[in-house]
Amino acid sequence: MEEQIEILKHHIHSNFLPPAFNLLGYSLDRIEKMLNGSKQSSNMLELSIAAGEEKVQYWLILLLDHLLERNEITNEQYKQMYPNLKTLELARIYFNLKFHKPEISVRPIIASINAPARQISSFLDQLLTPIYNYVSKDITFINSIDLIRKLKDYTEKGYLTSTTLFVTFDMADLYTMIPREDTIAALRRYIDDVFMTTNLTTEEILQELNETMKTDPNIKITITINQALEYLDASIENNNGQLKTTIYHKSAWKPHILPYESDHP
Repeated sequence: MEEQIEILKHHIHSNFLPPAFNLLGYSLDRIEKMLNGSKQSSNMLELSIAAGEEKVQYWLILLLDHLLERNEITNEQYKQMYPNLKTLELARIYFNLKFHKPEISVRPIIASINAPARQISSFLDQLLTPIYNYVSKDITFINSIDLIRKLKDYTEKGYLTSTTLFVTFDMADLYTMIPREDTIAALRRYIDDVFMTTNLTTEEILQELNETMKTDPNIKITITINQALEYLDASIENNNGQLKTTIYHKSAWKPHILPYESDHP
């Protein structure tokens, strides 16, 4: 494991980090700490370094052949999920800086567009996304406009009172912290930024959320409770039982976009 981390650190330092990375105080020791803190890090390293491309490819094709022989998938589904052997490569990890955070951190990203299981992933995404969108439409915000509309409906139904609190909480590094055995149960949690309203007291809601965090010590939640807060691109306020909303821009937001004809990647 230690040797694998050293190899990965070398690859990250040589190929994936921008020149200014170390100037911002991000040493490879910090990356190592982040990797060691991930429940999936050992599995990720095993796939990225120890397992060869041919081995992964072999087991995927063997699985698809087995499913086809048992008539559990059709010939068309088999073709859709079969790896593209011309562009096949293992997933690669790189890091994006979070400049909008008070304490700049990094976001690990796995680039798996040409990974062996990419075709299977795309097939399952096409199959499951419509189902998920249907069953979760009442508890999911599509965007800021959808948030405002649902809050307006909430208010018109008389649920918003002078004591109603707004609550947001963000789960740090959620996707790298979810245990594999709990993945299916977690499918209903689509985004790691959650908004809710409550008529409980601040102390009561904090107690509820703290109990939730005890279920998995790796899940860290940042909680905001107030009668006025920001969520997505909206500032939301409970003004003595009256809903007030305005547009909100994060500190990192810039009112500029690249021209359509720009050669910038």
